[in-house]
Amino acid sequence: MKITGYTQLIGIIADPIRHSLSPMMHNACFEYLNLDYVYLAFETEALKETIEGLKAIKARGWNVSMPYKKRIIPYLDEISLVSQLSDSVNTVINDQGYLKGTSTDGLGWKYGLKEKNISIQDKTLVLLGAGGAATAIMAQGAIDGLKEIYVFKRKNQTWSQIQERIEHMMSHTNTQIILCDIEDKELLKEKISDADILTNATDIGMSPHDKECLIDREWLHKDLTVFDCIYHPLETLLLQYAKEKGCMCISGLSMLLYQGAVSFELWTNRKMPIDIARKAIGI
Repeated sequence: MKITGYTQLIGIIADPIRHSLSPMMHNACFEYLNLDYVYLAFETEALKETIEGLKAIKARGWNVSMPYKKRIIPYLDEISLVSQLSDSVNTVINDQGYLKGTSTDGLGWKYGLKEKNISIQDKTLVLLGAGGAATAIMAQGAIDGLKEIYVFKRKNQTWSQIQERIEHMMSHTNTQIILCDIEDKELLKEKISDADILTNATDIGMSPHDKECLIDREWLHKDLTVFDCIYHPLETLLLQYAKEKGCMCISGLSMLLYQGAVSFELWTNRKMPIDIARKAIGI
């Protein structure tokens, strides 16, 4: 990759973030298309100062990961409908100092399903978790035609906030969204038996929880598509169970790939070369 005085900066801000595969993916695609951009990871505890700095040096844009997907919103000039509904931003576009935010996580999930010829139109989703990625999936799924979403999360201090978020989503879409206690195992088993798609958007399945799974393998059925947003390890315990049951299985690398592809196009106005990106992240 050739760096010049005209090279435009794109990056990702989070804490921690040095483990990210995004720099490898984006830089491989910039090089392949001969685009004068570079993508770097910025691990920061100073969100406001980081945004001011990126804006001051005229960075073209950046991705946002935990714990800043919600906290960045007050610093932006405009956010998309999906970000308004999900209260989450993972992509910022800097148009000459005007900062526009959106979330491509939900589209990454949707396109990961589409790659396997799975449509979400009029389908029922069981969603495990209600964090930044989960709310983006909820919002995008509702915008794009899911019939029902059953959201299972812990009954903790964020319960009422998530319930309000869900009511806001339903007021702007035609999707029925129901918040459920993840400790209600009988209800979880029942809803999985009726679901078309099961998606894990929690950290259960990732180290140090890589020997754990939120569901029993016997609850799965062969007509179920199982999507785990985790990509390290590539095959979580949930996906191992799903594979045994003959389910369609999709790992978090698909979501990483396609959310990145949407962001890439927003920054560069060019389609990401998916095969090059796929090779860069090892899938």
